[in-house]
Amino acid sequence: AYKDLGNLDQALMDYNKSIELKPNAYAYSNRAELFRIRGDLDNAMADNLKALELDSSDSVISVIYYNRGLIYNDLGKKDQAMSDFNKAIELDPNNYSAYGSRGIMQEHLGNTDQAIKDYNKAIELYARAIELNPKDSNAYNDRGLVYARQGNLKQAISDYSKAIEINPAFYSAYNNRGNAYAKQENFDRAIADFNKAIELYPKYSSAYNNRGTAYYDIGNMKQAIDDYTKVIEIKPDDADAYYNRGLSYNKQGDLNKAIEDYSKAIEIDPNYVNAYNARGDLYVKQRNLTQSVEDFSIAIELDPDNTWTYNARGNSYYDQGDLDQAIEDYSKAIELDPNLSQAYNNRGLAYKDQ
Repeated sequence: AYKDLGNLDQALMDYNKSIELKPNAYAYSNRAELFRIRGDLDNAMADNLKALELDSSDSVISVIYYNRGLIYNDLGKKDQAMSDFNKAIELDPNNYSAYGSRGIMQEHLGNTDQAIKDYNKAIELYARAIELNPKDSNAYNDRGLVYARQGNLKQAISDYSKAIEINPAFYSAYNNRGNAYAKQENFDRAIADFNKAIELYPKYSSAYNNRGTAYYDIGNMKQAIDDYTKVIEIKPDDADAYYNRGLSYNKQGDLNKAIEDYSKAIEIDPNYVNAYNARGDLYVKQRNLTQSVEDFSIAIELDPDNTWTYNARGNSYYDQGDLDQAIEDYSKAIELDPNLSQAYNNRGLAYKDQ
């Protein structure tokens, strides 16, 4: 109950007391979820493993595997996450949350048909759960997430609103509805929902990040920077927050601060392709072409099918006078996307100057 009210400190104290009095899988699993919300993934994983040791019933273990899959996903360990979602469904074919999360992973992997199957199954199970318990705010919220993934924002907003009606302190439902409004470009309502989520849970880093993005989208860079800075205060190792703040500084024209933030994002996550591309682009503006080529080259190693990066590196080579390398990059961009008119134009200029 305290967790649902956003009082995570009190919730943690109660979970600790429950475990102290009688170690049990429910308390460890619940505390693991709380640690994950806070970004403390090491402790989350440790508690999940302890929960697995303490319970043997399929339905409970299914939930524990599902929660561990979420932790693996947050850690960037996609294969392990998928394996745990599969195991959760194997143990409990009615675990609607596992179907929803697996569908998201299938979508990211490009397995569209399987993602659709998982989403449809999740919605079917959510409907059954709601029929059995019309006051299940979690089922409405989670079904809303699936509808949002399917692009059905109207139905998603309806489900989030129902979850909030049942539980007015449901801070994550406000955050999720805010995201849906933002996708509709209804930024006033989105920001109002993010405000409410933050009011209910003042350390809710996701809500600060999403509100920052909404402010960015409406051109309020100062407020966006403030929100991303708040995320960094709460989660100092959040690479996305540094990257997003870098984008905002770039919009303000403060290239040095933007590069500093992109560099920090890369330090936290050395595989952050977008950060390399963004930093490389700013090095181009500063005429630091050697560094821009280096950043674009790393980005290509990490994402060999990114046409934008090949074209951008080609431009840097062109500006350095290395026309052969420029033509090679433009040609690769065209090979990957035969309709990329900009690459044809750039290659034409390079051929002309040879």
